[in-house]
This record gives sequence, structure tokens and C-alpha cells, in this order.
Amino acid sequence: MYITMLKERFRNKAETLEWIWHECDDGSVELESWSPVGEDIIVYLNGENIPVEMREYVDNFDPDEHVRNLVIGKKHGLAGVSNDMQDLVNDSRNIQAMLDKLAKAFEDAASASMTKAELKAWLENGGLITDVFSFAEGEECDIFKAEEFKTGDEIIYIPDIFLNELPLDGPVTDTEIVSEVLSNCYTGDDFIELCNGDIQKAERLFWFCNWQHPSSALDEGAIDDDDDEPISDNDSLPNKWYGIVRWTVNDVIAAVASRGITMTVQDAEKWWGENERAFCNRMVELGNEVLELMTDDIVAN
Repeated sequence: MYITMLKERFRNKAETLEWIWHECDDGSVELESWSPVGEDIIVYLNGENIPVEMREYVDNFDPDEHVRNLVIGKKHGLAGVSNDMQDLVNDSRNIQAMLDKLAKAFEDAASASMTKAELKAWLENGGLITDVFSFAEGEECDIFKAEEFKTGDEIIYIPDIFLNELPLDGPVTDTEIVSEVLSNCYTGDDFIELCNGDIQKAERLFWFCNWQHPSSALDEGAIDDDDDEPISDNDSLPNKWYGIVRWTVNDVIAAVASRGITMTVQDAEKWWGENERAFCNRMVELGNEVLELMTDDIVAN
């Protein structure tokens, strides 16, 4: 079923690039298009792993050899071959570019995460969520998190799967349960909407989340601005804070630089996203120890 969904993606990509897609009964695929000068291009794929097969086809395509074969074919009666050698060379290069563009489109389609609409259809047809998402370790839990933040309608984050009781052991066809699953799936556009359209803040929020729902992270003040104004509507704070210390990406970068390691801003933001909760807990422990030491004079008196 998942293979069928992927093939549908590949077919859409091919047709967008003006290739004709024909799937045979044995699962193999025939692709057809025409070069700028009108050469009929036909590609046959086994259909078992379309992106890999297409990339191999591109890698094995030699423009110079293609021109030589056309010239030999013309001598043996092949019709429609130009007499202008430069036209043949240029067209062969264009064919190579067309094939490469198609291969990249298939690779992008294969690596793309599911949209909510695709996941809904997948679950309603008996598919398992574990077949389409690779869950990994979050902060003392399992989550799904894309390798990078991206805008759009692809699902890039699913919080704590056990805390949110996502069904993993069998198919889910009940409409209410499917809706509940979808409510735990977040796209790049969902993050942007939570951050009132600010893409940079949305990306920071994405890297911060490592177990919780993004909205909960906002309520906790996860990515407050320097002026202490929370992004979320919940701006209630305790009466007064003391001993406030803020840490930035620069502090992480400096900490590893002192040991000869170079870290980018994005890497530092990702580190904070994965470790901030543990860091805060540790700082509270150390802070309490310092408070005890500094209040010894009060106890002594």
C-alpha cells in the first residue's frame, strides 16, 4: 500500500515535468517524453525502487555515446536524425538534463514526509503509522522529528508517542481515532502559524521541541524574545523572578570552541532544542546548592 502511494507521488512528479507515465501489469514503469528537437525518449524501470533505478539510468547515460549511436543509426536508415552534428550534441546534453531533473524529482518525492491528507488516507485504508514514520529517541520518549525544518504541509514533528497514546500495534480505521492521530502531527506551516507567521521563530521552536506539543513549549516561554514578551497568548508570570540568567547559542558555540570544536548557529540551536530541558533541570539543582551556601549566614544567625 505504501509502495502504491509512493508510485502515485512519482507519477505526479513525472507528469509535472511532461513525462508520460505508464505502469505495466508486472509493476514495471515506462516513461516517455520528447527532447527539444523532437527525439522520442523512452525510459524503462523495473519499478522496485524507482528513484535508485532512475539515478542509475542517468549515471549510465553518456551524451557523446548517445550522439554516436544516432549517427550510426542514421547510416542504417534511422529516420528523423538531424544532419547538423552540433544540434545532435546540444540535444543530447538537453536529454541528459531532462533525465537528471526527473531523477531529482523522484528522489525528492521519496524523501518527503507524508502530508496530513496522505496520512489520513493511509490510516483509513488500514496502513500502520509505524510503516511510514521512523520514530527516534526524544527526551526520555520516542518521537518523530524530521532532519530539518521545512515550510509546507509535510509532517515534520510528532511528539511523545506513548504520552499521547498513538496506536502503533495495529491498523486504525475509526474516524475519531484517525482524527486524534492527525491532531498530534505537526507540519512546518503549523509551527509558523503558532509563531504568528514568523518563520525564524518557528524554526527555533521546531528545534526546541523534543517531547512536548509545540503549543505547550510556547506556553512555557521556550523561545521568548529578549524583551520577555512571550510569543503565545499566555503572558502570565509569577509575581517576580530573581537571579534570572539567560543562555544563548553563542554560549554553546563558545563552550565547544574552547575545546577546539567548531559549531554553527543552527547546530547550537538544535543542541538547545535537544538538551534545554535537561540543562534547566541541572541548573535548578546547582542553583539550589548555591542558595544553600549563600544563605548559611542566615541559618547561622
